Amino acid sequence: MPYTRCLVVAILALLAACGGSSDPASSPSAGISDVGSLTVILDTRAGDDAWVQFQLAGVTLERPGGEQTANLLRESRMLTFGDPSGEAAGVRLDWAPLGSYDALHLVLVPGSGVVVDASGNRLTVTSPVDIRIPITDGFEHSPISANWLLVGHDIPPLRILGATATWFPRMSARLDGAEVSLDPLAVPVVRGDEIAVTATLAQDSTLMVDPSPSCVYRDEDGTTYPSRDDFLAALDVTDDLCVVGDLERKGILDADIICRKPGTGESRLIGRVVGIDSANQRFKFQIQAVNPFGRGVELPPAREVWVRTDHARIQAPNGTNLPFGVLAFGDLAKVRWSSIEEVPNGLDVVDATEVVIPGGNSGQHQPLWQARVVGVDLTLGFLEIEPRNQPIRLLGIAVPAATVLVVNGTRIERQGPGGRQLITLAEVQPGVDRVWVRGVVVGPATIEASRVRVKEE
Repeated sequence: MPYTRCLVVAILALLAACGGSSDPASSPSAGISDVGSLTVILDTRAGDDAWVQFQLAGVTLERPGGEQTANLLRESRMLTFGDPSGEAAGVRLDWAPLGSYDALHLVLVPGSGVVVDASGNRLTVTSPVDIRIPITDGFEHSPISANWLLVGHDIPPLRILGATATWFPRMSARLDGAEVSLDPLAVPVVRGDEIAVTATLAQDSTLMVDPSPSCVYRDEDGTTYPSRDDFLAALDVTDDLCVVGDLERKGILDADIICRKPGTGESRLIGRVVGIDSANQRFKFQIQAVNPFGRGVELPPAREVWVRTDHARIQAPNGTNLPFGVLAFGDLAKVRWSSIEEVPNGLDVVDATEVVIPGGNSGQHQPLWQARVVGVDLTLGFLEIEPRNQPIRLLGIAVPAATVLVVNGTRIERQGPGGRQLITLAEVQPGVDRVWVRGVVVGPATIEASRVRVKEE
């Protein structure tokens, strides 16, 4: 019997006997040293307007010869794989054995999937049990240090037809130094040039935040601090941080943006704006998900409430303040609140303290492609690439070659012995370099790149 099938059978028997808790707060891993641990962060941007969750029963690592480790997951837990707002999810493995690995396996409990669409409908979903996730460029784990892996979707995995859904993912572990946005990160403590934080989204794994020289620091109102020193002088251990940067596999987040806000430990309501009452500065809100602090998203039955914003900050995810007038029917929103007033025979009223509007592109799918460079056009600003070891698939269709558009904001960097360095398009070498491209498909054989990693063959 194949190893994965044995693992599934064993785990299901264990679940039947023990009932498998999904509450990370009860996990024996809480408070244990991070040495030897592996934290897996899941990029939930799947290009779908729905939440997708599964009960995760087991996690294994696959060696180059195909051999898998034993199950590394201490206990079963619900894990979010798709979130319209693109908020990352995570799982912490207390320990993984020394070795080189080519893939990660996530084993799901059969029949455990939950899909909630944009209208709040709960759908039945068909899915595989074993998800094999190739690790780009391989992975070396040492049990005397902590490691992190960022995993993302390579194709939109969800298909909805009527009251049923199918979920067949193709995923991969991103490169070392891949971009990620994490929020909230709690208990910030300054240690030299870095800030140690607790990743509540991944069972309190410890992460080091290393601000880049050009890092932008913002407060809860979106105001930029004049300097790093001003930011650190205002920082308190009770604050929460939201950080955008590059996640290194050794557990360091190279930060480009750090937002500071008072830590509340409050749950957030997540859902859709379904009505606007401008005269009273409130909106009708369909609650589709709840995010209890540090426990991951939960998907209760959808219900409607009024959200009062008299004393609330309305913001974009980067902390920029927004006026009430930007709210529109169908907007996705995340709401923190101070109280909920129960109204007999009517809709309850939520007093909000913060309303975040993620925007339509927050959950936009950005896959990763690996390819060989065969041409560079400096005049029009693009790369020509062809497959290297694996097909180039755009929207699920393999193409013999593709054009990579380099636009304003595209980050090009070269990976070398000294680490990563920013380069220009003119420094990319056709016939010599291979590339990893992040971006969005804008044509049958065209990618608009947000990031290009370059390395010699």
